Amino acid sequence: MEKKQAFNPYLPSYEYVPDGEPHVVDGRVYIYGSHDLFNGLNFCLGDYVCWSAPVDDLGSWRYEGCIYRREQDPAAPRIRLTNGLAAPDMIQGDDGRYYLYYFMGGTKMISVAVCDKPAGKYEFYGYVKYADQVPIGKKDEPFQFDPGIFRDDDGRLYLYTGFALQGNPILLDGSKPTEHGPMCFELDPSDMLTVKKGPVYIGVAGEKESIGTPYEGHAFLEASSMRKFGDTYYFIYSSLNSHELCYATSKSPTGGFSYGGILVSIGDIGLPGVTDVKHAKNYTGNTHGSLIEIGGKYYVFYHRHTNRKQSSRQACAEQIRFENGKFYQAELTSCGLNGGPLKGRGKYPAYIACNLYGSGLLCGAYICQGRCGTPCYAEGVFSTVIIVAIVFIVSNVSYLYSHTPFSSSFPYEVFIIRTLADLGGVAILYAYHIQLVRLQNRFEARNLENILEMQYANYQISEQSMELVNQKYHDLYVA
Repeated sequence: MEKKQAFNPYLPSYEYVPDGEPHVVDGRVYIYGSHDLFNGLNFCLGDYVCWSAPVDDLGSWRYEGCIYRREQDPAAPRIRLTNGLAAPDMIQGDDGRYYLYYFMGGTKMISVAVCDKPAGKYEFYGYVKYADQVPIGKKDEPFQFDPGIFRDDDGRLYLYTGFALQGNPILLDGSKPTEHGPMCFELDPSDMLTVKKGPVYIGVAGEKESIGTPYEGHAFLEASSMRKFGDTYYFIYSSLNSHELCYATSKSPTGGFSYGGILVSIGDIGLPGVTDVKHAKNYTGNTHGSLIEIGGKYYVFYHRHTNRKQSSRQACAEQIRFENGKFYQAELTSCGLNGGPLKGRGKYPAYIACNLYGSGLLCGAYICQGRCGTPCYAEGVFSTVIIVAIVFIVSNVSYLYSHTPFSSSFPYEVFIIRTLADLGGVAILYAYHIQLVRLQNRFEARNLENILEMQYANYQISEQSMELVNQKYHDLYVA
């Protein structure tokens, strides 16, 4: 059986799983990420879901279901709108179980859930904590965010966290951002929770420290992730530019990291001819992801933005060049994990377009097979040409043959036949035009209806959250 082609985004068009961390377990690639909503009012409003694909068929993704609900965490704030589940990562413990490390808004802690299967129903396990049982994030450390969990070949366990943007007071919630790049904690693998050492800074520069170094222009922001290829450690992170994933390398997991370069930019910024955001080939915003090796090939997983919204992000991936220990920036494509170009036949949905341009439009993306899922205009032109050709032949057949239903030996009759044929052709073209307009209007009405339905659903979430806020303030006032 022929394998399915792989597109970007590689999950179905209705799914929004940003911040994806890819991990291979028993011959399948599992994706652990946040969960956005279509036209969501904020980031990470959904519960955690998981998708997987065979390592030898990266176009066949399977929905594994909802693996963890926000309400399972005892510290979950009542208001979801500003306190979503963000950017998890997964590791297998010594006991064979799978541990999901995650951050939830409003808690300032790093939480952990556990499951017997990589994509089963996870249960709350605890909070990463110091030996004195105080959770990390509760001792005036810089803000704990976007946990990346890594297990070295010698069995030692490391957690990486950090967030460097001072200008996001809602997310920081009174905490201070990191000024010295990401933090590292060594954890006790016997319980997967207790800090043995740390935090320590690993050498990936913050904004002030980056000046005059290779990190300048690419200082740490968020999205910590660690990988090891050969004897070299690769720390993946989102820079203060936000639209790019960068990497740094070291021979140690806890320090000495040197800037390596850009892995991917969701505007292709950094590639030849694309010097800044003004020349970006796609809408820019944040991105988050990691690297993985599958079958001797290397891939960078990331996300890009859709629906003209920062908070509707979809999972993408690209094969990336890796030579002599160095990664070279990958270009955004529509074929991603496909292993080569898409077939040059058939129709493709517009949402896979990798180069987007527009200003305030419902759709700013065009591909050769159509616009936003509507019938291709090239097909409309082709049909019009066919209709005109048939009418022309019928109208002029009497000049070629004298014994047809549309022929006559009398000029007056020929004039009437040609006039009727031409008028009939005009009527057919007009009817065809009306039908195309109706189809277009029907398509746009369905799109508008879907948007309104999702906006109403988001409005209901917002209304419920505001009710909880009002109740909180009422309770405080009464107290």
